[in-house]
Formats: sequence, structure tokens, C-alpha cells
Amino acid sequence: MEECSEASRKYILVSIYRISKAFKNHEASFDGTSSVQKWRDALRQAANLPGFYNLSEFKSEAALTRAIVDDILRKLEHMHIEDEEEAIPDDNVDIREQEHTFVNIRELDSSHEDEEAIHVPKITAEWIFVTTNLILELPSAVFDQLSSVHKPQYALESPKEEASTEVLILEQLRATKANAKDREKYLGNSIREEAHRLKDESVNTDLQSQRHKGYEEVHVPALKPHQLDPNEKLIKISEMPAWTHPAFKGMTQLNRVQSRVYETALYSPENILLCAPTGAGTTNVAVLTILQQLAFNRNPDGTFNPSNYKIVYVAPTKALVAEVVRNLSNRLQLFYDVKVRELSGDQTLTRQQIEETQIIVTTPEKWDIITRKSGGDRTYTRLVKLVIIDEIHLLQDSRGPVLESIVARTVRQIETTKEHIRLVGLSATLPNFKDVALFLRVNLDKGLFHFDNSYRPVPLSQQYIGISLNKPLERFRLMNDLCYEKVMMAVAAGRHHQVLIFVHSRKETAKTARAIRDTALDKDTLGRFFKEDNVISREILRSHTDLVKSNDLKDLLPYGFAIHHAGMTRGDRLLVQNLFTGRHVQVLVSTSTLAWGVNLPAHTVIIKGTQIYNLEKGDWTEISPLDIMQMLGRAGRPQYDSHGEGIVITGHDQLRYSLSLMNHQLPIESQFVSKLADQLNAEIVLGTVQNVKEACNWIGYPCTSACYEILLSMVCHQRFSKKM
Repeated sequence: MEECSEASRKYILVSIYRISKAFKNHEASFDGTSSVQKWRDALRQAANLPGFYNLSEFKSEAALTRAIVDDILRKLEHMHIEDEEEAIPDDNVDIREQEHTFVNIRELDSSHEDEEAIHVPKITAEWIFVTTNLILELPSAVFDQLSSVHKPQYALESPKEEASTEVLILEQLRATKANAKDREKYLGNSIREEAHRLKDESVNTDLQSQRHKGYEEVHVPALKPHQLDPNEKLIKISEMPAWTHPAFKGMTQLNRVQSRVYETALYSPENILLCAPTGAGTTNVAVLTILQQLAFNRNPDGTFNPSNYKIVYVAPTKALVAEVVRNLSNRLQLFYDVKVRELSGDQTLTRQQIEETQIIVTTPEKWDIITRKSGGDRTYTRLVKLVIIDEIHLLQDSRGPVLESIVARTVRQIETTKEHIRLVGLSATLPNFKDVALFLRVNLDKGLFHFDNSYRPVPLSQQYIGISLNKPLERFRLMNDLCYEKVMMAVAAGRHHQVLIFVHSRKETAKTARAIRDTALDKDTLGRFFKEDNVISREILRSHTDLVKSNDLKDLLPYGFAIHHAGMTRGDRLLVQNLFTGRHVQVLVSTSTLAWGVNLPAHTVIIKGTQIYNLEKGDWTEISPLDIMQMLGRAGRPQYDSHGEGIVITGHDQLRYSLSLMNHQLPIESQFVSKLADQLNAEIVLGTVQNVKEACNWIGYPCTSACYEILLSMVCHQRFSKKM
């Protein structure tokens, strides 16, 4: 901006909010410490985006800065400046009244080098808005660029020169105030366009494609496991403190991922983001962070004080919550006097029970409600010392704003109370893991751990089947036939692998299971759907059939089939999980309830269809790539298999699209804006936001882009600065 001033010999008014050291000659005017780096990183991302493999196209920071300056200079030539004698309208801000917020970049004439910044006494509203718009144009374009990376130089393109100032401002305001449906539609279109671009640019030479009548099948071989580095050391349980051994009973050593995180998890107070493939043992890392809290409350005689702390474990589904409660209870309750309880839609807790509980395992929505209502009574939150968020990549999902709200509220609590609360995020592999780490206030050098799919303990081979039939009934029949064929290959003699089939509605679980069963009856292959000890499994299934309440499950269970979805009773769901774990059920058809973290691995996973009916849109939409990744992550059992098999059945027009998404991940993006009004209302009721200035500050807590934060801050300040 100083270069702009020097070249144009004009005064430039820069509206700055919550940015530190953005201009080194004005350091005293800023009080933040971290916003600048985020701002620069976001600008760099705008011009240096994924999908471009020629590194010569990437711009250095210096080159990018030069391009930005040149672009602003070019636009300044077209600006219309009102006569300086014209007075500022009453509804605008007098810069002399806002010296702490508005900074004048003085004219860089040598005669003024030692003088204080020259204040412009009179300036028009058009100048304020146009200049701010020019400064913000590149950051605001970041949001388009993060979703659509067709042209890296797009961020430096100009708006239409003939467009009026008012039009430009309105366009930016519309971009920040788009409703949830518009943003979701835009994001979906951007992802779809990017995936279709990837399918043409990047084709794995190892792919094997076969065409059959009515469908095409593409095989993707498993990645080779990442080789152990010579200097890499696996942590033995015997090397850990003796009091931690009961939590890892039955284990002899930590795996590669756990060993890498061990020092930080157990001995450092740093926040952590761990991105690792499914099955890499992230739960054990969570246990290490829990043990650290126990160490802080360990008495000299070796006992533990349970009344000085609480730990919150946030999991996305009720099924995963129940599993985490069982896991942690078995490992911690007996030896450490730790009470682990579930707080979800299935299970509520009284005030006394919460006071007696050290580890609360809950869903995002439930904990959001609890923290919203805490207000003056901080029974639930005042003792929280550790918050573990499992499957944090759900930030991309429609439920993401709830997670962001929880983290934002926790960070704000840390800042207001000056009491440390450790944040630990567990995630699948992500392309933009640094963004999520910054959102969790993670030190990128000390608390960020990222492992790609080559660290997967059981390599995963993939098959993608694209059905080319157009008639719905024929497509439905072919899908069922393909499911039967793939299931029979898995349960064939000598293999006897278990199969987990994911469908996208509750009714479809029973329909698919019955279709496979009926086909097996017709072809006299039903005997293959039982373990080798045929008689024992049949008797166990028959005896449990009378115990279930679901009529569909009663019909299917005697044949070795089972279903699982959120509409079933808790008892039925747990029974199905136990029978599948015991390998008495060979084929389990489920909705996505079993995709998120529940430890029910099968050798083969089949995803039947990639579209789901969206009631809000009244149309079929593609399921989230993260959902597909999570479902495929269930394939492969570390104790039994040397590899897993994942099969995706979709339409032929979506075949390459699905293939591209799974092998070229796109960054996850914040969905917070879609629920901004609701979340802001909640904070107002809670009392954490009491005026416009606090609202602008609060906007910076969630996982919104740094540039988006700046954009909102500028607009808010221009509009409400008098009231603040």
C-alpha cells in the first residue's frame, strides 16, 4: 500500500481490524499477534492452488505481493475522487475520531519522512468504500478460489471496469450473506467441477478397467505400506511410566502413528491435531492425553483425585459414543477410579451424575446445548480441562457449524478465564490439515501430526463400478445382482470373509438384505453365509431372533444377515454389533451409522449407490466424499487381514467423479456461515456477545478463512463504527 501511495501521490485510507504488523511502519497501532500470518497464507493459497503440478506456475511471496500492488495501482487509475473540499456526509466516520482503528498511510515524499502521518480532513464516502473494496478484492476472491481452482490467476483478475462502486460493494456483501442453500449448492457445484477436471488430468496408470454388459468396473490396487524409517523407534509399553500400563493391557508396543505422537500427547500441554487413516489407532492417542490429565491429579500415594477435572470426548454418532464409553470404561474405570458416562439422545445424565463423572462422552449437538445453557451455572464446564473431538473432519458436513461453535466457545472461555483447556482433534487424512490445525489453535511445529494413507495398517484395494443402464428398475436389479456377486466372492469357500454393505436409507437396509438372501435361496448358496461351525452359528442366531424387536431383523437374522440403522432400538443395534463382531453374522447392511468410528471392521465393504435424496432441495444429491472415505475405511481387519477390499457402486456418469474424489482429496471448508445467525443468537443469549464490536471479534473464533474474517470485520466496522 505504501508503494501504491508513492506511485499515485494520493492519500490512501486503510481500514484495518484485528491485524498485527501488517505494515511495519505502523506496528504501534496494532495489538494482535497471529492474524497477519493467516492473512498472508490465505493470499498465497489464492494464487498457488492445488491441482497445478508445474511448480514454475507457483508464485513466491515477493512475486505475489508485486502482483497485488500492480493490480491495485492499475485500478487506482480508474477511481473517481471527489473534490477534497466536499464534506463527509454525517453518516460516515470522521477519521480523526477513530485514530486507533483507521490508519493513514502518509504520502511517501522525502520531505515528510520524519513527520507524523498527515490526516486527511475531508474525504468522500465513495473514496472510503472504493479503497476498502480494492484492498479486500483479493482476499474475498479466496473463497471462490478455494473451491474452484481452474485458474490460479483468477484471484488477480479485475472486476468489470464499468461496474459502479455500489455494484462492487453489493457483490461483496451478497457473497458474505449468501444463505445456506446457496452456499451448499455453490460448494457442491465447485467440488463436482473440480472432480471432473481431475478425472481428465490425473489418471492412475495402475488402474485396470473392464467393461461388462450394463456397467464398467475399475480396479485401483492398494498403496504400498510406508516403509519404517531407520531412525524411527516404536515405543514399548514397558518403557512408559508404570502407572500407565493398565490402560494398554494386552499391548506390547505402540504402533508407528502412536509412537510419533507419544511425547507430545503424554508430556506436553500442546493442543493436538492428528490426521491419520482409519485403523491407525487414534483412540490410543486420545487415551494418552487422558492419562496426562490423570497425572496432573495423581496423589503422592499413587491414587487419583477425581474431583478436580472433567474431560469431554465429542463423537459424531450415538453408536460411536456408546463404543467409546465401553472402551474407556474397560481401560480406565477399574485402575484409575475414572467414571465414564454417555450423554446423548439415548442417554441423559442428572446433575449429580455429571458431578460424579470424570469423562463425559457426548455428541456435538448435545454438548453444544449444554454449553449454551451453562450461563452463570458452570457446573458442566468449569472443571473441563481436556476436550477431545473425534472425526473432526466433519467440519465439512452440515453438522460442522456445531463443532465450530463448540471450539469457538471453548477458546473464548480460555481467553476470558485464563484457564488452560487442551484441545485434541482426531481426523482422517485431510489435504488442508494446516487450516484445521490453526482453527484448533495448534502449534504447527509441535502439535500437528499428519499421516497419509500409506500408513494405513491394512492396505485397501478399491473397485468402482459404474452402471450405464438408464431405466430405474433395471438399474435397481443390476445393483442388487452386483451386490450378490461381490458378496459371494467374499464368502466363498476358503475365504469366509465378512461383508459390510452401506446403503442410504433405513428402508433400503432391509430391501437390500432380502434381495441378496432371496437370490441365495434361488441359487441354493445360502449355506455359505455361515461360519465353518455351521450348526453353532445357526443356533446362536436362532436363539437371538426372539429377543429382537425389529420385524425386519427377525426375518433376516436366522439366515446369517443383519441390518443396522438409527431407527432401531438401542438393544437391537448392540445385539447386531456383537453378533457381527463374533462373526456369527457374515453380511451386515447398514446406513452410515456404522461408518463413523465404530470398530466393526469387515474384510469387504460395499457402498451401494452414491446419491441420497435431499428433502430440502427436493432432489438427489451426491453423498459427501468424506462419507465415502469413512465407509471404505471400515474395510480390512488388522487382526485377520493382509488387505481390505472397498467396492463403490454408482452411476456410470459419476464413475470417474467418484474415483477422482477418492484419490485426489479436496480441502474441507467451513460451513459456519450457513448457521451464522443461529450461532450468533446463541452467543447473544449466553451473554458472550453484547455489542457489534464483540460480534466482530467472535466471528474470528470459528474455522472461517482469515480473509473472510477480515472482510466481515471491514464491512462491520464501516457500517457500525459510530455505534461501537
